[in-house]
Amino acid sequence: MKLKHIIIIILSALLIIIGAATFIEKIHSTTFVADTIYGTWWFATLWITLVISGSIYLWQKQLYKRLASILLHFSFIIILLGALITALTAKQGYLTLSTDDEMTMFTASSGAKEYIDMPITIRLDKFEQKYYPGTKTPEDFIDHLTVTDKQTGKSFGYKISMNHILSYRGMRFYQSSYNPSERTSTLSVYTDPWGIMITYTGYFLLIISFFLLLASPKGYFRKLLRNPLLRRGAFVLGLLILSPHLFAAGRTLPKEDAVRLGRLQVLYNGRIAPLQTLAYDFCQKITGKRSYQHLTPEQLLCGWLFWPETWEQEPMIKIKKKSTFTHQLGISSPASFSDFFTPQGNYRLESYWMQHPQMNSPEEATVSEIDEKIQLISMLRQGSLLKLYPLRENNHIVWYAQTDTLPQSVPSAQQLFIKNIMGILTQAVVNSDQLQFNYIIDKLQKYQKKEGGISCLTETKVDIETCYNRFPFTTLLYRLNLTLGIVALTVCFVRLLRQQQTVVDKKLFLLFLILLIGSFFILSSEMGMRMYISGRLPMSNGYETMIFLAWLVMLTAIIFCHKMMFIVPFGLLLSGFCLLVATLGKMNPQITNQVPVLNSPILSLHVSLIMIAYTLLTFTFLNALTAIILSTSRHKQIAKQQMEKLKLMSQFFAYPALAMLGIGIFVGAIWANLSWGRYWSWDPKESWALISFIVYSATVHEESFSAFKKPLFYHLYMVLAFLTILMTYFGVNYFLGGMHSYANN
Repeated sequence: MKLKHIIIIILSALLIIIGAATFIEKIHSTTFVADTIYGTWWFATLWITLVISGSIYLWQKQLYKRLASILLHFSFIIILLGALITALTAKQGYLTLSTDDEMTMFTASSGAKEYIDMPITIRLDKFEQKYYPGTKTPEDFIDHLTVTDKQTGKSFGYKISMNHILSYRGMRFYQSSYNPSERTSTLSVYTDPWGIMITYTGYFLLIISFFLLLASPKGYFRKLLRNPLLRRGAFVLGLLILSPHLFAAGRTLPKEDAVRLGRLQVLYNGRIAPLQTLAYDFCQKITGKRSYQHLTPEQLLCGWLFWPETWEQEPMIKIKKKSTFTHQLGISSPASFSDFFTPQGNYRLESYWMQHPQMNSPEEATVSEIDEKIQLISMLRQGSLLKLYPLRENNHIVWYAQTDTLPQSVPSAQQLFIKNIMGILTQAVVNSDQLQFNYIIDKLQKYQKKEGGISCLTETKVDIETCYNRFPFTTLLYRLNLTLGIVALTVCFVRLLRQQQTVVDKKLFLLFLILLIGSFFILSSEMGMRMYISGRLPMSNGYETMIFLAWLVMLTAIIFCHKMMFIVPFGLLLSGFCLLVATLGKMNPQITNQVPVLNSPILSLHVSLIMIAYTLLTFTFLNALTAIILSTSRHKQIAKQQMEKLKLMSQFFAYPALAMLGIGIFVGAIWANLSWGRYWSWDPKESWALISFIVYSATVHEESFSAFKKPLFYHLYMVLAFLTILMTYFGVNYFLGGMHSYANN
């Protein structure tokens, strides 16, 4: 058996084992797969055997004569060597500190109660928990420490926080948790004097080698760019599309007054937002739509706020799935609030919860969703949903609802204002007193600005967020892009089979490109507003990553529109699909504050690189599908030429995609090491990203695997390889779970 075949067998075995382990982890536990697979001698032996056999094969192929290639493969050997040394020599544990306590040892995480001496003494002077302004959402956790070197006796102060560790004398300390009741802070402790240094060296060499491979004049990628088939494929496809009486019919406020009320600020979803934002989410949650009949979300909210008795009878509560229990109650969709209460006022779902307290079945999940809507309406009616009133507490601003228990330090006049102002506003509404209504709204706004201080939004932020809420960017763009993509792809196929380009073709594709660029700028505006509102890059959950992916797809299509005729239709179709998934999938479009551990520029770089790689690899998948469809054509010679051209185009995307994916994976490992002390934990997302990288890497080894020189085989492989990308993004998020899953975000 040839050495090449041994390497293929070992690598295939590793991919199967790693993939299977992610499913075993779902069935059993993370600890189980760590003990029975990832931490075993035979798993390590497979990797060591792969390194040895791979090194021999590289020497036989005289790869040492190509600097970039040998450097890339050598970097993987260094990374694996670092991982082995970490596994053999690293120690980890935890350190629990109370204020003013000094600790000289940490507790090992080895199962047994083992204490390991430290070269330093650590004292916790103070623990600080920072919040986002005006909220109780944590922004950071900070330990103020005094560190004393046992050898020199020198002391220094240091602050450990999320993504800001203490590294000293071969030891690293991470902020882990805080127990407010016991007033203790726990630090994770890691000692890995050699493994990290070696692993980071491997990462550095990998990044350098990728740049050399893409930039080298004698490299395959640069030769690919000079290929005449790609140049002849140039296709100009080009740029951008896309006071009446105070009260209405006794049901709600007129639009203008509801808008004024919607500009009040409220603590909602862990951040300060215009009341209009809460109104939009309330409307979407209750009715399943962005508006109700002819009313805006603000008007719907005002209706429930000021005329709850009228709205109780309104059949507006959407029930997504039929339930045996609701069928027995005679409740259908849409239902009214009063449908869920008996004439005596008893809650009709209460008996169901008494019989089904666990909420495990789909039936119970449906009833739970209905219950959530009823409770949301009840919270609005009671006033507990509207946290409109900022108060200063110990140099921190906290927002309260009128039903909350206020601190005793709040002056009685201020307490009366908070408890009674909404009642006075309701009276003004009922009495149709426009002057009183305007006066109270002004009073509330002045109160919020005075007491809310820096936690309040500026008028500009309120303007931008209200504009963002009103315009359904994602929904409109997915409909537009999918429709245009289907039409453009049809025109492309007709043009390809006709083998000649008419003036009409040129004008049509120029129009499609203009519409694509227009769609791109509209989506860019949405992302820019979302970023301005949240104060962070919009890449922290499933909804935002799909929007970002759609943006990258359109950008890629615009940049490379002259390289291939299918790039614009692909850009429209794929971006439309991403936006459709974001709109219809179980993804949360709400803007939230970032959790402390995710506040890292390294994480943003990691996500950006990975998403760019996914974008480019998705184009290779669409390329491959097109080629396979062409292979069934009766025009064999035309099909053969186009398949060859599509293969070159696919390689044009695959090379930088592999570089981005590889760098992105290992930048993520650096972030994980800085945040948690572990640069690799075999999380399902990490595992499948590694599988994707290895699977796609095979395609750039045509010298060793001659089958990839055949266009049809190459394209069939690229279609199958894309399944690993789908598994990495969707499979992990919605089935396997893990630390990287955002299926519920």
